[in-house]
Amino acid sequence: MRIGIFSAKGGVGKTTFSINFASALIEFGKNPLLIDTDLNNSLSISLGLLNFTSSLSKVLNFETNVNNSIYITPSSLKVLPAGEEFLNFKNFELALNEINNFDYIIIDTEPGLNEKNLEIARLCNENFLITLPETTSIYALMRTINFFEKENIKISGVIVNRFNKRSIDPKEIFDVTGIPILAVLPEEQKISKSLMNGIPYVFLEPVSYTH
Repeated sequence: MRIGIFSAKGGVGKTTFSINFASALIEFGKNPLLIDTDLNNSLSISLGLLNFTSSLSKVLNFETNVNNSIYITPSSLKVLPAGEEFLNFKNFELALNEINNFDYIIIDTEPGLNEKNLEIARLCNENFLITLPETTSIYALMRTINFFEKENIKISGVIVNRFNKRSIDPKEIFDVTGIPILAVLPEEQKISKSLMNGIPYVFLEPVSYTH
């Protein structure tokens, strides 16, 4: 199954969610692959993957095989890093079809509304939209929903991230968007510690109420 993670706005915790979602799947005995399609390589860097000779960009240019470009991070997550430049993103579907032996493929996208993210969404079985429970993020969420719906892209639901007692009620977010709320993740200070250590929070706090 392919799952795309999207947000029109940066800084909402999309990459952190992707990492911890994959980690939670491992805890449930599944074998996930994380694909980084953000050329800032934030996902790869967050997991301590700083040096790589192969990447998605090279796969798309037919310079290497996709299954030989998957790295195992120090926290045991499997990652296909983005690389430096996407010259031939039209080859992304071909690359996805060649990936073997994974239960889930989680695609962490770059922030924004563009043709690349539309193509990713079209190729996914499920598409999750990430938002913070505050006004500017919800405005960006509505832009994403309108962008996807205009192109008849399936939206599976919304993940409300960093919820606290001062936040907008998730029910209000549902009332505004009409999109199911899949999860409400509380604000958690220890996530910063996990990011600094390159360890997914799910592994750092395996019995936490946030997952």
